[in-house]
Amino acid sequence: MTIVKLVAKANVVPVRTLTLKRTLKYFNVERIVLPCLDAGCRASSHVVALDSESIASLWRRFVEVVRASIRELVKLVEEVNAARRREGKGPIKLDIVLESVGDIISYIYRWPLNRSPFKGLAIYTPFISYLATAFARIVDESVDLDPDIYSIVYGMLVECKKGKMDVEIREFADQISPRDERLEKLKPAIDSMCRLLDLFEREKLEDLVELLLYSVPADTRPGLNHSSLLLHDSLSSAIAYSFAVEELLRRRLETPPIIVHVLRIASLLHDVGKPLEYERHVERSIEAARYVLEPLRELENVYAGIGPIIDLVLALVEKHHTPPEECIEVAKGPIAGLTSGDRAGVIAEILCSALRKGDQFASSLDRVVDLVIEAAKCGGEEDEFCRVVGELGVVNQAKKLANILADRLGVGDPVKALEIAYKGARDVDSKKLWRLWSELWGLPATREVLVELSEALAKFVGFRARGRLLEHLEARLGGGRDDRDIGEGVSLVLVDVGGVQASIRETQRLRVLAGSSLAVDYITVYGVYRLLNVAARRVFGNATRVSVPPETVVFAGGGTLHALVPRQIAENLKDILSSEAARAKAEALGVL
Repeated sequence: MTIVKLVAKANVVPVRTLTLKRTLKYFNVERIVLPCLDAGCRASSHVVALDSESIASLWRRFVEVVRASIRELVKLVEEVNAARRREGKGPIKLDIVLESVGDIISYIYRWPLNRSPFKGLAIYTPFISYLATAFARIVDESVDLDPDIYSIVYGMLVECKKGKMDVEIREFADQISPRDERLEKLKPAIDSMCRLLDLFEREKLEDLVELLLYSVPADTRPGLNHSSLLLHDSLSSAIAYSFAVEELLRRRLETPPIIVHVLRIASLLHDVGKPLEYERHVERSIEAARYVLEPLRELENVYAGIGPIIDLVLALVEKHHTPPEECIEVAKGPIAGLTSGDRAGVIAEILCSALRKGDQFASSLDRVVDLVIEAAKCGGEEDEFCRVVGELGVVNQAKKLANILADRLGVGDPVKALEIAYKGARDVDSKKLWRLWSELWGLPATREVLVELSEALAKFVGFRARGRLLEHLEARLGGGRDDRDIGEGVSLVLVDVGGVQASIRETQRLRVLAGSSLAVDYITVYGVYRLLNVAARRVFGNATRVSVPPETVVFAGGGTLHALVPRQIAENLKDILSSEAARAKAEALGVL
């Protein structure tokens, strides 16, 4: 029997079948396995499964856009450096270039999450402020410190949109946002950003990334396949950054900001080749990362550090699954070319540990794995846990899968077979397990069990009472687990902008409400994020450029921002927000 290689993604929120069909057709994907797209099929599905060739084709298109975006930034750097030479100035600092590279990759990964809910709006949404800042700092490295950064960035966004506006709307835009000297200075950055946004539109990047979010999992095994690869990589970067910064501060190591930016880029790209071949994803990720970063080689005649930087990124990608000492040994060489040799070993240790932890904690779906294994044990006298997971459909499908795996692995105990398939074993080759899961997805008889289990587990993740259910799970496990607490290095920041409801109640005019809503989102999405960077400067000092990456923002909108940041930055943010000056500014904006 022919085995079709599939990549299956489970989604907590069901995917609309017809919308999926239209999007896939645009990108010339015809071989669709799930959901059923014929007449009479369900209107939505929790599971999307495409053949591996289609997934690889979509992913290669995405990789091309990421590479083209870095090339566009490189062109801007070359243009600005040429102008600086004519003025007798040196080139832009390399750490600024690398920070912008990381910001652009981060932004592309979450492009659909940054879009406007109404495509016809004459202005861009506040989320594009992150992208504008990445381009603006190439022209003016001090723009991040400008107290009027908000109006500068908003002016850049309006300039990009003006070319597509009707005359009357453009005249209105000129009245509310007149062009000033600062925008004239930033014209190269504005032109470059506008070209990139046009590229995104031509490539239908919004639709492409949304499709990838719904169809490309970080892991193909049921229970682990509802995590999106793009969001996993973003979260990995946020956590790795926080770990590294906290450790550098704790050890009081004066480290070039370049090192932190390299860690971010490596974290964002550490799985960039996985959809090309899941079984050999490390090798494919090295190849894809090298290809994506290749445009930076054009700057080697100006920046001698480009070569060691790319080598370090590739070394971290290659060794992020290996024992720490192996990663450290390989990373030391490139690091020695970027900082003093006597610190190379310590810095390599911090980077390797941070990337490994970022990847592990971003993958911390082991509770779901434990749930599958414990569900397979249910039977006879039922407790609260077994009753609820049974109602969700997990128990029946977990038992079916356990029996299939026991037969395939030649293991007498089905529960033991589940543990081996999910967690591995010393005497079982990991590549053999990858092939096993691939075969199970490829055969119709076993695929049905995997689909049903994936759907049941996706529903569990969206289950309102899952917290209580996990408490029952902990009780069954005896509470003897290592929780791998990340609280010491990483803090979850929640900022709630005050006065939102009051501003809504003050008027019933729709245009005023729309304007107020945009203002609130602008303050939440970008204003509060800028405060995180003020806190970072307090920690590092203005002389050291280590900003808070955009991917640390987990959610922003409606007056609330959630972010994962280093503990010391979180503590400084608390001091900033509680200061009298901060309150006065907030009151002036009408948000307190």
